[in-house]
Amino acid sequence: MKHTQQIRYRDCITGKAGAPRDKAGKTVFQIMMVFFMVAVMVTFNWNLHTDDHSPLHFALSLYEYPVMFAIALTVRLLIANPIVGRFADNVLAKRLDGVVRSVAITLANVLFMASIMGVFGLAVTGGGFENITWEAYSSLFPATWIAAFCFNFFVVGPLVKMLYYGFVAPAVAAYENESEKKRVSAAMRALAGKGALAARGERGENA
Repeated sequence: MKHTQQIRYRDCITGKAGAPRDKAGKTVFQIMMVFFMVAVMVTFNWNLHTDDHSPLHFALSLYEYPVMFAIALTVRLLIANPIVGRFADNVLAKRLDGVVRSVAITLANVLFMASIMGVFGLAVTGGGFENITWEAYSSLFPATWIAAFCFNFFVVGPLVKMLYYGFVAPAVAAYENESEKKRVSAAMRALAGKGALAARGERGENA
């Protein structure tokens, strides 16, 4: 499917706007997904499991965001991609279509990532893996699964796709299509939206 400047929210939900297929685009897309999902889920879990919602207590937990982002990105690229990515591409994407495919792929990613990140989340907030108990881990679910799916499918996924195809992809295309001396300025213009209409690229079919 050809790239256009803007995609609709409905395109993201129905699977018409999928993740990019090229290596560079896929990596950038996943970094964006991990960034926003970590921001949302760390905030959600903090509100869900803390009794002190004061600004000071929140400030003391800010370190969790960069730490969890680094962990989540590593898990996504090194573990989830070879397992969930291969399953999504070879099984779900070939057997399902439309909204059902989008739901299935999102669900597979959420169940895998949330289950693993729950362990690291408890380790980061609880002072190490030795302090993790089965009771504490099981208390994260199913609320974390449900929240992660809803945020991913209805908010973060569509947001990242619209940002990527509306701004990032045109900037990358403008950078690659310009002469070496004008690449940076062309990319900045496209990123600002001035050159996005002229940019063209390929959009992947799988989330």
